[in-house]
Amino acid sequence: MSHFTERAKKGISGQHLVIFLLILLAGFALRLYRLGYQSLWYDETVSILLARKSLAALTAHTAGDIHPPLYYYLLHFWIRLAGSSEFSLAFLSLAFGVLLIPLLFYLGRRLYGVRIGLLGALLLALSPFNLWYSQEVRMYTLGASLGLISLLFLLRLIKSQPWPRRGYWAGYILASALGLYILYYYAFLLLAQNLMVIGWWLARWVKGKQRFSLQPWVSSQVGILLLYLPWLPIAFRQAANPPVPPWRTFTGFAQAGVESWTALSFGQSVDPKIVWPLLLLALTLFVLGLFSLFRAQVSDSWFVPLSLAGHTLLPILLIYLFSLIVPLFHVRYVFTYSPPFYLLLAVGLSQLPRKSLVALSLLLILGASAYSIYNFHFDPLYVSDDHRGAVEYLEERLRSKDAVLINAGYAYPTFLYYYEGPIAWRGRLVNYQDVADMGEGTMVLQTGSIGGQATLGWGNPNSDFYATTEEETARSLEEVFSRHPRVWVFRIYDTVTDPEGFMRRWLEEHGRKFEDQLFAGQSFMRVQGFLTHADSIYGIPDLPHPVGVGLGGKVRLEGFEAGAAPLRAGGALDLALYWRATQRLDIDYHVVLYLVDAEGEVLAQTDEMPLGSLYLTSRWKVGEVLREPVRLEIPKGTPGGEYTLQVAIYDLASGQFLPVEDEQWRADGERVRLGSVVYVK
Repeated sequence: MSHFTERAKKGISGQHLVIFLLILLAGFALRLYRLGYQSLWYDETVSILLARKSLAALTAHTAGDIHPPLYYYLLHFWIRLAGSSEFSLAFLSLAFGVLLIPLLFYLGRRLYGVRIGLLGALLLALSPFNLWYSQEVRMYTLGASLGLISLLFLLRLIKSQPWPRRGYWAGYILASALGLYILYYYAFLLLAQNLMVIGWWLARWVKGKQRFSLQPWVSSQVGILLLYLPWLPIAFRQAANPPVPPWRTFTGFAQAGVESWTALSFGQSVDPKIVWPLLLLALTLFVLGLFSLFRAQVSDSWFVPLSLAGHTLLPILLIYLFSLIVPLFHVRYVFTYSPPFYLLLAVGLSQLPRKSLVALSLLLILGASAYSIYNFHFDPLYVSDDHRGAVEYLEERLRSKDAVLINAGYAYPTFLYYYEGPIAWRGRLVNYQDVADMGEGTMVLQTGSIGGQATLGWGNPNSDFYATTEEETARSLEEVFSRHPRVWVFRIYDTVTDPEGFMRRWLEEHGRKFEDQLFAGQSFMRVQGFLTHADSIYGIPDLPHPVGVGLGGKVRLEGFEAGAAPLRAGGALDLALYWRATQRLDIDYHVVLYLVDAEGEVLAQTDEMPLGSLYLTSRWKVGEVLREPVRLEIPKGTPGGEYTLQVAIYDLASGQFLPVEDEQWRADGERVRLGSVVYVK
């Protein structure tokens, strides 16, 4: 009997139990720290968008996407129970991430003893790779948990062959089928298991040893297929004819290997060029652990170490081989197969000849993991795309009559999750010309994939993705520019949907950029604002509230637009001021709008740069009339009654206001009395 099997027979003592509970607590605390702190990114908000739907709508939407629905079902009920804050949403992934710790401990203890189980659990608990996906609102920790459960049942079946235990078969079949309903990449794990079992059977046959029937194994695969049969046609269609634009590029063998090994060893928040000596250490320990297991096994028990290594490495190899046909590799999918890696690493540590080497190697691994975890939380290079900040920035600046362009499929879920304002209409940009009643709120226009394949979205008008042309896009943008004085672009992943940059060029050529703000993250997300040809004119427009008063001989306030409906305390007043520069301005002025009561007391005010940070007053053309939308928040507790509006323009650096030239409009010498009565109720 092998050395490892002897140790595995020993039970768990009270001391070991305490150590395990401390490891479990440490893993939980590490995953809980700053949970929900970073912004959710696109994939995560897709999870939320789907989970908030009814089960029928969720299923229909998922059938037109690229992932199966089971995780979204669970998240659907979790949201009902725990709410939809970033913290509570990520907690579901955290729970399955923590579950991996006792599962791996159980596997290690059953195979190689308590100490190996504890060491493997410790390495997994402190793994930056596991931390990353335990805090992400996606299905990866659930998929990894089901994969590990499947491996546990598989090893039980192999140990008890020729296949006597029906309960083990049921557990294996159920875990495997559920895995396929969680993540399509789970299929590579099942394929790897089949290759390993068949290889083991062939090896026994070649050596002339007692053979066992493959019929139960084949029956188990048929059972998995039968459980998956309701979703199989959809999965096949999604694989053969994806309804989304292609976004992966081919990853070479060396790059895929380095990315995978780095992530498994120290997560995705380290540079392999910096930590390569420690990556070699991890490789040495992994090989040492695997070699020692093969050497320690008796007769044909080598299937156990083979299955541990194959569980992690063989699916990655299969993904690479399939990528020779169509690009499939992304390091995030490696996580599904990762748990046994830490067990083999633990075995390698245990085989070092001296305790001092064990302590030093473990210290180096944990030190690199701590460095990676620090980067994950605090290094801007690894921060999640800041959709939260981008939407908040945009929401603060959106005004009446503005429109927002956003990538169909790739960005609107994040916008919908974080945006709290009203949406008048949301739909495809190419359908906008048919919209008659715009309603109150923001117009959200989803752009298509220019030059994309006609099969995108399978022709479903409700699909997140659709193909369009440059001509169709240009006509639609012309319609938008004719209706809206300002158009915003929530820009991310547009190199996928518009690889030739047609829309970027069109907006630059036909609009006037007044804002361009870059946000944190690796996708170079930005919010841009454009003035349209409906925004600026020469001469005085026909305004509902003409003013025509000069300020300091430099600018004129030609008039304004304002709603007449009564406001509520805690609400906001949207109006538009029309300015005209009467001479070249060499100062970037600010504009202040005041809400004043009958006694002249200021109840509210707003101060902002007119138009935007890229089109300051020093860039205004003489004689051109420009529209400045302004929003004034009405404070809560404001008593009902009538109020007037006053406006002033001043130099922020000196604090000097431009004097009002016409006595008729003057208030306190530096404010224009607009004479508009605002009703608050």
